[in-house]
Amino acid sequence: NRLRRAERAKKERLALNAALHARGIRVRTTDKPPDLEDAEICLKPDPLSPATSQLHFPLLLLYPIHAQSDFLKSVNETSTVADICATVLAEPMQWDQEGEYVCNSDVDDGGKGVVKCFVETRKGGMMKVGRKVRVLDVVAGGKCEVVDGVVRVFVVPSARVSGWVEEMKRLRGKS
Repeated sequence: NRLRRAERAKKERLALNAALHARGIRVRTTDKPPDLEDAEICLKPDPLSPATSQLHFPLLLLYPIHAQSDFLKSVNETSTVADICATVLAEPMQWDQEGEYVCNSDVDDGGKGVVKCFVETRKGGMMKVGRKVRVLDVVAGGKCEVVDGVVRVFVVPSARVSGWVEEMKRLRGKS
């Protein structure tokens, strides 16, 4: 029984690696990966079928302006950034006293109360991610990578984007 489980786990790893490779997704592990408990990149519904299953990723939404975050254990590769933000930001956050974190594509209020999302590139820069972009499109293609098994998305209120970008450039020595 233990041997069968080990063999199945090996086949699942091979199928997952095949799916990541076929989609052009880079995965990198650091010296100190976070403890994700049971959250992991996986194929669903069939972990042995990379062709008919979809990838699901742990995803970390980072709110750098307020030093807050939200961790989602499993996000489907076909989910868009707007879908994720709309779900997580459906209710006001306790720490968002100014009501800056809103994800509503139906509202054009000149940028107040609407968020912009960014991901870190492999080279250490920041890349803006459009609202309709799928998680798969964020991590595929080689510009970005999944680090320690987690997709990281920085969420910044529109009104604060330019200041945050300048601060990021200053911190990374790219002014």
